[in-house]
Amino acid sequence: MKKFLCSMLLIMLSCVFFFSCSSVNKAEPIGEYSDVLKSSNKIEVMDRTNDKVIKVIRDKKRIAKFVDNLQIDKWKASDKSNYKRSDKSSFDKEYCYEYILSDEKDTNSFAVYKDKSVVRFKSIGARYDFAVPDDVANYMRNANEI
Repeated sequence: MKKFLCSMLLIMLSCVFFFSCSSVNKAEPIGEYSDVLKSSNKIEVMDRTNDKVIKVIRDKKRIAKFVDNLQIDKWKASDKSNYKRSDKSSFDKEYCYEYILSDEKDTNSFAVYKDKSVVRFKSIGARYDFAVPDDVANYMRNANEI
């Protein structure tokens, strides 16, 4: 009987130990990617039709407002099969503006299409296309208001 009780106690303590270890890992704060973008030092707004920088924003409040208006939590992965990719230069000319957020370590960019609610995000050598809400795409197409 003593062996049985000791075995049960050992099993229960082991379960409690492993459960507490796994719950500690789940509770670690990961942080949102928007917080990383808000720490950028500047935003360069590039007109993709002529490849010229039209605006540089260095004010932290304006950078934070821009990132908040992106509503990143509402973005969904885009189906790339809808977009012709045969000629890279013509594909890139489908954008109207590109927003380049940078700091000492990283550079991230968002390019918005002229006629689609799709944003191309580039970071650390990776490139992703996201379907964004229409109001976000319209916001990014009005670079003069940012």
